[in-house]
Amino acid sequence: MKLLILQLLVAVLLVALWRARRLGPVVAEALPVVVRSAETVEGLARLYRAGRARDRASDALRSGARERLVPLLGLPRSSAQDPSAAQEIVTAVARRTAYEETYVGAALYGPEPLDDAGLIALTDVLDDLERQVRQS
Repeated sequence: MKLLILQLLVAVLLVALWRARRLGPVVAEALPVVVRSAETVEGLARLYRAGRARDRASDALRSGARERLVPLLGLPRSSAQDPSAAQEIVTAVARRTAYEETYVGAALYGPEPLDDAGLIALTDVLDDLERQVRQS
């Protein structure tokens, strides 16, 4: 009986090793369909909403806006993620828009919105900031 259990254990181990082996590097395959970026954004937004992750959603919106604004302002790309460059970015955006620095700072670096309406309002403000900087 012990010999049978030992043989089964060895057989299971060999099957596991055989199934886990790789014959080469991982191959990236093209997707069979093209996914529009708008669908990807909508799907991600639904996941954020389902998880009530307004903090992550607002962080993603703000960092994306900063990434797009920094080159338009003539600042180095690395300053978009550098916390020490926050005041420089806020000042540069305020100079090129109709908003004051406190308003721009709250939009780009403020606290998370309290509800979904606040998150939508944040997207509107960030869109308006980007539009004004592009047009200036």
